[in-house]
Amino acid sequence: MMAVWLFMVLLYLLVTAYVGRRRMERCQDADITEERRIAQYRFSLLWNAGTLLAVFVWTGIASIGWGEIGLRPVRFRPDGGIILGAVLFLCVILTALFLYQMLAFQCSARYRKSMTALMTQKRNAGGLYERTVDSLIPRSRREKRWFFFTSFAAGLCEEIVFRGFFLYLLGRVFPAVPEVVLAAAAGFMFGAAHFYQGARGVLKTALLGTLFGLLYLGTNSVVLCVPLHILFDFSSAFLYESEEE
Repeated sequence: MMAVWLFMVLLYLLVTAYVGRRRMERCQDADITEERRIAQYRFSLLWNAGTLLAVFVWTGIASIGWGEIGLRPVRFRPDGGIILGAVLFLCVILTALFLYQMLAFQCSARYRKSMTALMTQKRNAGGLYERTVDSLIPRSRREKRWFFFTSFAAGLCEEIVFRGFFLYLLGRVFPAVPEVVLAAAAGFMFGAAHFYQGARGVLKTALLGTLFGLLYLGTNSVVLCVPLHILFDFSSAFLYESEEE
């Protein structure tokens, strides 16, 4: 039965990658409008919400408790050792960097202008990854409001699905495989779902997914993973100066 579930998960990843690629092909031109970008945010929000609902229905039918997919209080593993310490340290460093970026963007007009110029240069000189990522970055205040809700949905839904549910499933199908390897496998699956960003985007999201997977295993919960994921995603709203300014 678990093998069938795993097959369905892989099918979901293929569909997600295909749909994401098709939608992003429409959003890579330089003249993308505010409405088209917001439509992309709405679609992402609904896709994540629908996926989470499907997982809740699935776990309910299979009598899988919410605690088994990470919806439980943080409890640090006593055997976490150096790996857990390194993961927590890296998460703190990344959090500090993203918070600094957001604070500097809000407080310094010079920083906003230089960051906007840098992103514009990257977009014009970049390849698939740069164009794809750039098409997702909000410009106007209205886009940024929508992007916050999209980031919130992505952080909540993807952590429960990719860390909680997928790691539970992989652990049941491959009980003899070390948890660190399973975290890397779930991270690769997370990266594969971002196929629309190209090879570079898959690698970056796979590494980030692996980091969150190790954090999940070390804390036995998605409670820390969710806000970190939301923060990392929403920090992208602090790259372009609002067009109204």
